[in-house]
Amino acid sequence: MILIIIAIISVVQSLFGVGLLLFGTPIMLFMGYTFPVALSILLPASLTISVLQLLIDKSVGRANLRSFVFFGLPFLALGLIANLSGLLKLNIEVMVALLLILSSALRLFSGPKRWLSAVFSKHAHVALATTGLLHGLTNMGGSLLSIYCSSAFEEKNSCGKILLWGTPVLQRPNC
Repeated sequence: MILIIIAIISVVQSLFGVGLLLFGTPIMLFMGYTFPVALSILLPASLTISVLQLLIDKSVGRANLRSFVFFGLPFLALGLIANLSGLLKLNIEVMVALLLILSSALRLFSGPKRWLSAVFSKHAHVALATTGLLHGLTNMGGSLLSIYCSSAFEEKNSCGKILLWGTPVLQRPNC
């Protein structure tokens, strides 16, 4: 069953840049898997798709990559280490549910999305660090990163090439 879920969501990730972690994490938590187990199943597949896409698509700008490496990835690692080590006593299911609700609300209501996009645009490095931390804690930072993407780039084509924690978002029409 897990292999079928991973296969289906991998196609989504290949096309849209998000999928395995965004959808796979809540699905696996709902199925009764713990966060570390879900992560150990989903992360290798997600990283494999990401690396393959980076090898194929050479158009990710060095400046974009550098920003993510220096401002996003360290906080992602910090959040992941804090969660997996047990330093923080988090109810991961509640955090994932809240971020799914937030993500849905941002998609449905343009006002909060525009406000968050403006904040992300003015404070790009803080936005990357915050998104990285949330992503590390919950595996659910992709929706916030897509808002950052749309705030950082005016042209849709430029937005389509930004690095999504190792995964290029491929020409999404809603950037």
